[in-house]
Amino acid sequence: MSSTPSTLTPTVSIPFLNLPPELRLKIYTYVLTSPEPVTITPSSTTSSQFSQFLSFAVGLDSSSLSPPSTPTATIPSQKLLTPYPVSAQLLRTSRLIHAEATSILYTANTFNCSSHSALPILLQTLTPATSALIVHLILDWDQLQDFSWSLSKPATVHATSGLQTLDLATWRMRVLGGSSSLWRDVKSYERQICQAALDITRKHPRLKVVLARTFYKRSKASMDVYTSVVPNTWGRIKWRFVTGAAAAAKVGDGGNEKVVNLQDELDRLSASSAELSALLWQ
Repeated sequence: MSSTPSTLTPTVSIPFLNLPPELRLKIYTYVLTSPEPVTITPSSTTSSQFSQFLSFAVGLDSSSLSPPSTPTATIPSQKLLTPYPVSAQLLRTSRLIHAEATSILYTANTFNCSSHSALPILLQTLTPATSALIVHLILDWDQLQDFSWSLSKPATVHATSGLQTLDLATWRMRVLGGSSSLWRDVKSYERQICQAALDITRKHPRLKVVLARTFYKRSKASMDVYTSVVPNTWGRIKWRFVTGAAAAAKVGDGGNEKVVNLQDELDRLSASSAELSALLWQ
């Protein structure tokens, strides 16, 4: 004899929003955060999966939870954000969940925008209020000048006002000397980077200190055999922009990061460049 609907065991339903708020927050954190940086890169992808990610997750506006008729209309198809493994579909289930969980998506993740056009794309995609939730960002050395110039616009200052850390994605070889036009160009590039970093700390409301970490330092004596190729080279260096309070705590705990005096660094580079120019003109 076949079963009838009246004889089937009823399914027990436990509405998500009936869970305690602290448990819901733990679930949001599990679903919406990644242990690795969320990498934003330009892409020509136009798949429906990506379109849904862009409009439902990154570009979701709290004033409307309905899918737009043209999900990617606000961004050219050549400049889309590459999907990442964090699932943000939970944000679309209700206004309350969206209000509770959106900040977790942006404050708890680190966004890697070290691809050249990634940061402008991200800031154009998000509303200013949403982008201001981003706390941790990664750029690269070559982007410091563009970021510094963009901070001349009040809209960019507002959109990035939540930043507490700005890491540089790669290590850079540090050149201390040299007597050729090649090293003069390197010094010029270092001055540009240093000036951009100094401007960022002056313009941004929170990123006020640069911490430096060095790696694999060689003594000059051990480098003699290499001086024809890499004269007076001093290991590698990596910078991180942080708040004043974070810098005080980091330096105070005895870590291997040191505060960079950007003005002194800029003066030293300028003096070194002048000496090199005088030497080359002799």
